[in-house]
This record gives sequence, C-alpha cells and structure tokens, in this order.
Amino acid sequence: RLRNILTVKAYQDSLENYDDLTGLPNRKLFLDRLGWVLEKEIAERGGLAVLTAALDRFKQVNDSLGPKVGDQVLKQVAERLVATLRSIQGERGLDDQQAWTNISRLSGDEFAVVLPGVLHASESSQIARRILESFESPCKVAGQEIYLTASIGIAHAPEDGEDSDVLLKAATAATAYAKNDGGNQSRFYAKEINEEARKKLRLEGDLRRAREDNQLALHYQPKINALTGRIVGAEALLRWEHPELGFLPPDQFIPLAEDTGLIIPIGDWILKQACTEAALWREQGLGDIKVSVNVSAKQFRHALLASAILESLASSGLPPDLLVVEITESLVMNDIDAKLLILHELRNLGISLSMDDFGTGYSSLSYLQQLPIDELKIDRSFLVDIPGNTSGLSIVKAVIALAKSLELSTVAEGVERYEQVDTLVELGCNVIQGWYFAKAMPSEQFMEFARSIQNPAQNRAAG
Repeated sequence: RLRNILTVKAYQDSLENYDDLTGLPNRKLFLDRLGWVLEKEIAERGGLAVLTAALDRFKQVNDSLGPKVGDQVLKQVAERLVATLRSIQGERGLDDQQAWTNISRLSGDEFAVVLPGVLHASESSQIARRILESFESPCKVAGQEIYLTASIGIAHAPEDGEDSDVLLKAATAATAYAKNDGGNQSRFYAKEINEEARKKLRLEGDLRRAREDNQLALHYQPKINALTGRIVGAEALLRWEHPELGFLPPDQFIPLAEDTGLIIPIGDWILKQACTEAALWREQGLGDIKVSVNVSAKQFRHALLASAILESLASSGLPPDLLVVEITESLVMNDIDAKLLILHELRNLGISLSMDDFGTGYSSLSYLQQLPIDELKIDRSFLVDIPGNTSGLSIVKAVIALAKSLELSTVAEGVERYEQVDTLVELGCNVIQGWYFAKAMPSEQFMEFARSIQNPAQNRAAG
C-alpha cells in the first residue's frame, strides 16, 4: 500500500511540475528553482543569466500541418535545447547530465533556460548564438523537413532583477522585442523595452474601450473621375481620437489590433459604419457613390467575414454593388488556392473587389487572371516623381495596360500634383485619389464636398 501511495504521489508531482509533452520542467517548477538558484548564485558568484526562446511563425506550422506535427516539432526543439546546453555545460566543466533541469517549456512554443554563473553579456550572447545555430538543420516529422528559427531574450541578475518573476518577465520582454524586430536573433533586456511593453499594454486597453467610448471614426477620401470631375467612390479610413494622445495615425494602432485580435470586432464595426454612411449619402441625393473598405489579413481569414458583410449591407440598405472590399496584393498571393475560394465567396455576394498597393508584391500573372477582382489600385510609391521618373512611369504604364487587358479598372492613389493627374489621364487612368483633389474627411464634410462638385450650378444658385 505504501508503494502505491508513493507511486501516486510521484505521478501527481510529475503532473504538477513537468510538461507532459517534452518532459521538461514546467513554468511553476522553473520559477521555484530559479528563485532558489538566484539567491544562491548572487550570494556566491555574483549573478546569473536567464534566456527565454520563442519559435518564430510556429503558428503557421500548427495551422498548415496540424497540432500533431506541431507537438512532434516541439519535442524535437526540446531535445535540441537539452543537447545544446549539455554541450555548453561540458565545455564549461559542469555536470552536463543535469543540463535538462535548467530548461523549461513555459507554454506553447516558449522555452526558458537558467544559466548559473553566467555574469557577462559576451558569454550569454554566445550561448544564445549556439541555441540559434541549433535550428539551422530542419526538424524532420512525418517525412517532412520543417525549418524553424527562434527569437531569444536575455536578462541578467542582479542588473535586470533579483526576483524570479521579474527576471523571467524581463527575458520574455526581450524575446518579444527580438521577434518584433524580425526574429532569428537574440536581444538583451533594457528598461526601455519594458517601458515600451507597458505603453503597448496601456494602448491595448485604451483600444478595447475606444469603440465603446465613440473614439473611433471613419474619414472618407474621395475618388474622382478626372475627366468628369465627379466623385465615383470614397475610401473609408479609420481614425482614432485618443482622449490623451489626440489623433493617432493607423500605423500606431492597426498592427496592435491585428496582434490582439481586436481587428475582427473593429473591422466589423468599420464595415457596418461605412455601409450605413454610404447609404445615407444615397438618401441625400448624392448618387451612387461606391464606398471602399480595407480588409486586413486576419479579417480575410476569419470564417465570418462574408456574414459580417451581408449583415452590414442588410442593416444599412446599401446595394451590394456600391461596396468595394480592398485587399492587398501580398495578402492574396500567400496561399493562393485557399484565398481564391474566399475571394469567390465574397464576389458572389455582389460586391466589388479591389487589389490595393498593386505592384509592391509578387503577383504571378497566371494567378492574377484567375482572381475575381474588379480593380487595381496603383501604389503611390510609383507615382511620387512621375512624369519625371522614367522607371516609375514605365511601371505605371505597364499596370494600366495590364488592367485594360484583364478588363479591370484602375485607381491611382496618393496623387498630389497636377502633373501626376495629367500624366495618369493621358495614360488611361481616370480615377484619382489623393490630396490633389481632397484629403480624407468625416462623413458630414464629405457630403458637403460631394454636393459642391456633383451639383456646382445648384450650389452657386443657393449661394
């Protein structure tokens, strides 16, 4: 009976302290050991280092190959970490057989390593480099070779903390910094990183409340037919008026919305708001002005995008042919076959599809002719110095010719000078979007602007 009790107790301890997939210590045991080792190492040798490593783009492995393959990859990663640390321990004259006890699988694809007696940045960075090098050969699972990279964060005690939680958080923050900077590298913790993380966390909380507090709004930039001078469409652009920071440009919060998943509810709100306001323009006698809405990569992959579009159209009463969904070239060309199914599903709703930033990605012409799109938007980077820039001019000519051959319309965005307008019209691109005609503006101001150019004689009489 005593033996049975001891066996059960050992099993319970294993469940509580060890990761069942890799057999490595889990976060709880790692923090317990780190707390004990910290006190001892600071007192006896002056400090230690903690490394945390996260796999780059591991989610793609899980999504494309399935969680079973993902689990096998994680087991191989754990084995490589143990083998690398054993080699390093042996070279330092330490007990290499106990190397695995200094490694933990914290969660998902995140691992941590404690390095007793490692006091100098030169030494910890060299160990990090050895770990990165261990990923140079592929993981082999189910007959497939899977190449991975990792991002590593390094924190030292006592400089970056003397508490196990504080030190682990510092290393984790440095890992996030390395990942955000492109991955496949190591970064040391610095107080600035922590401050940046706190700012990001605060901004995330503010963004979660922004929609409820009516801080988000749409501004609309007109698309003008340069031959007739009439508005044929408008692009809905998101604006956030932060109560303390003022108006924030989209590049300061859209990536955050993407990372946190907030882009899904925000994107649904944008669709509904844009359709509602465009329907109002129609009711106000401004004619059939198409409204364009940008859809992010995460929204595009979301299973309920088509439902959100249908709901927005139904609740607003906007005819489907007056809604344009803009997608980027790079979004479409990644996993093209799956994206084609989604594009056809959206196109069957009766809406139009536009490819934004065309020319900046890597579209294959054979795939481009399969896409159920209606419009190509010429990226502003090709228009900056035309007509003087001959290379940019050549690209613009080629895009317009390509669009005509595929029976697609073209829109030039970011147009700011008359010379650009004149050149584009001469080349056959008549729809212009940019500051030359108008900046983005709130819906009410947009309606005033539309009235002033749609019915100029009527406005002069009213004046």
